[in-house]
Amino acid sequence: MPTSTDLAIRANTGLAEKIEYATELSKSDLLPRAYRDQPANILLVMEFGDYLGLPPVAALRLIHIIDNKPVASAELIAGRVRSAGHRLRVSYDSEKKTAVCSIWRADDPDFEFRAEWSWDRAAAVRDKNGQALTQKLNWRNYYPAMLKWRATTECARDACPEILLGVSYTPDELGAAALDDADADAIGVMTTAQRVAHNDLRRMGEPDPGEVEILTEADPDDPFTAPNPADPATAAAALDKIKDKYRAFAFTDEELADLIVWLAPSWPDRTAVRTVVTFLEDHLQQAEGDTEEARSRIWTQYHQANPQDSGDAGA
Repeated sequence: MPTSTDLAIRANTGLAEKIEYATELSKSDLLPRAYRDQPANILLVMEFGDYLGLPPVAALRLIHIIDNKPVASAELIAGRVRSAGHRLRVSYDSEKKTAVCSIWRADDPDFEFRAEWSWDRAAAVRDKNGQALTQKLNWRNYYPAMLKWRATTECARDACPEILLGVSYTPDELGAAALDDADADAIGVMTTAQRVAHNDLRRMGEPDPGEVEILTEADPDDPFTAPNPADPATAAAALDKIKDKYRAFAFTDEELADLIVWLAPSWPDRTAVRTVVTFLEDHLQQAEGDTEEARSRIWTQYHQANPQDSGDAGA
């Protein structure tokens, strides 16, 4: 907690000094992309940090600006729940892959607010491109933490929305077009498109036959179609498509084979091809388009997951 002296120092800082401070901070390449060379964004977050009693560094770490709106991270929300005197408990069942968050308000200690997020629930949520949450890179790597954050933020918004003091949000307030994967996963919310898709899935019944296209044969324009997975020619064709699409990675046939055995044992069916493509796209996005950095991350993750492989994959 900041001391009264800390608060006094920040309160006495003039606008010119804050602008100068924000301008200098914006030059750092250690900042998230939304703040690099964007002193106005930093200044806005600093102001909200002041409002919440947070020093600038904590505000930049825990508050995100999405579609010109300040949004609290899952960590900040959990901290504010507890600092307000409410009781918060989060548990995770590794066998069921389910996280549960419960909150008991200080002014109503007998009532339990509860939210539950399971792997199956996350898998049912799709983004605007039709990709499931569970296919995303940080969900595959850190799904226990992601499930716990999702349960925590959902429960907190239900139990004590007043604690956010100006950084409260709902999925409808966060436009899907303005919310990228990294932001969504960092703050633990669904985008509008994901919420609509999730609600549609819950209400799913028999489709209108007139709205369903029935394919009697494989779509020749679909690069992921594998009409005969057992056919070696089909497997080779799928491999060539991956190599051509991601030629910048300069994968050898042996390297791609190692990745496929690890990521998609059912290769080359449609799901397996999409799994490999999603994996490569995620790493490319995490590396901000830098193929060398993405390649390095891919093989670091591969060797961490396959310590028994002493080969030259990725060398």
